[in-house]
Amino acid sequence: MKTHLTIFALMVSLVLGSELQAQNQALQRMISSNLRTLGMGGAAVAVPISDNPFFYNPALLAGVGRARLNLVDLRFRFNQAFFDQLKFYRDHREQINDTENLTPEEQNQLFSEALQEAQKLANVIVDGPLPINYVQRNFGIGLFTQGDLQYEIFAGASGLPVLNVALKTNIALMTGYAISVSGLLPHPIHIGVAAKYLIRAQTQKTKSLLSFSEEEEFEVYEGQAFSFDLGLIYPITHNLHFGMAFYDVNRPEIEWRVNVDNPVTPMPETRIEKSMRMGIAYYPRMRLGKLFYNLRFALDIDEPFNSDITFFKKVFFGAEANITPIIFARGGFYQGYPAFGVGVNFHVIRLNFAFYGEELGKYAGEFVSWTRAVSVQVGI
Repeated sequence: MKTHLTIFALMVSLVLGSELQAQNQALQRMISSNLRTLGMGGAAVAVPISDNPFFYNPALLAGVGRARLNLVDLRFRFNQAFFDQLKFYRDHREQINDTENLTPEEQNQLFSEALQEAQKLANVIVDGPLPINYVQRNFGIGLFTQGDLQYEIFAGASGLPVLNVALKTNIALMTGYAISVSGLLPHPIHIGVAAKYLIRAQTQKTKSLLSFSEEEEFEVYEGQAFSFDLGLIYPITHNLHFGMAFYDVNRPEIEWRVNVDNPVTPMPETRIEKSMRMGIAYYPRMRLGKLFYNLRFALDIDEPFNSDITFFKKVFFGAEANITPIIFARGGFYQGYPAFGVGVNFHVIRLNFAFYGEELGKYAGEFVSWTRAVSVQVGI
C-alpha cells in the first residue's frame, strides 16, 4: 500500500509541475494517431482502444479485454493542399509537359496559377508498414515507424520560385505496463507507465526550384533519446471514466549528429519538453433504435494548464457508435474543426477512414489544414 501511495503522490506532483511549467514543447513528441481516434475528433486519453495505450495513455492497458497482435498497420494522411496540387497537375498536365509551345502570355498565366497552388503547405504523413505491436491486459510492446513530409513553393526575392521541403522520420520501440490499485479511492485506479526509445532523423532545405538536381545533397540530422510516459484511468462511475497522461516526464534530450562537416541549416532543438493531457469518456449504455448502439463520448484537453495555447487548440471531442456489429460511425470536433470517420472491423482486417481539420497556426481559426486519412490494419 505504501508503494501505491508513493506512485499516486508522484502523479499528483507531475500535474502540479506541468501547471507551473506552462510552456510549448521545443521538439514535438512522436504521435502515431490511429484513425479511430482521429474520426472521434482526436479524443483518446480515456477511451479503451487497443491502439491508444502506446501514444495516449499507458494506463489503458489495464482495460484491454482481448489480446491482439498487429502485424501490419499502414496509415496514410494527406492534407487538402496535396489534393489541390495533384488536381492542378492533372488538369494542366499537357501544358506543363509542352511549355515550349505556349505563348509567353500562356506561360506567364500557367506559372502564376501554378505558383498560387504551390504556395499552399502540403503535408503527407505515413505510419507503417510497421507498427508491429502486441497488447494484452496490463502489458504491451511495439515497434513503430513514421514519415512526415511537408513542402511548399513560394516566390523568392529574385522572383524565381523557391522550394521549401522538410522531411522527418521516426522509429520508436515502446513497451508499457499497467496495474490496478484498490483502496485509495472508492473504485480501483489504473496506473500505467510506458518506456520508449526514439530514433529521429530530419532534414530541411530551402532552395531555388530551378537549381534543384537529382544529385541534391541534404543535411540530415539524426539522434536518439529515451523517455517514458505515465498515465492513470479512474472510473468515476460505471459509465464515466477519467483519464490523465504525462508524456516525456524525464524531458529527454536528443544529441544530434549530422552527415556533413559544415552544415548550413541550423541544428534542431535538442529537448522534448514534458507535456500532459486529460480527458473523460462517457458510455450511456443505451441504444438508438436497432442500428446505433455501443455509444461512447469522449473529451480531451491537451496541455490544460498551458496559458500560451488558446482554448480551442486544446480541445478534442467526439463520439462513436456501432451501426452494425462490424461497421462504426464516428464524429466530433478536432481543435474546433469538424471531424468524422467510418470503420469496418473484421477482427483480422480493420479498415478506417477519417477526415478532420487541424489548426497549424497559433490561434484557433488562423490556419486550418484539412486532412483525409486511410488505414489498413491486419492482426490476430
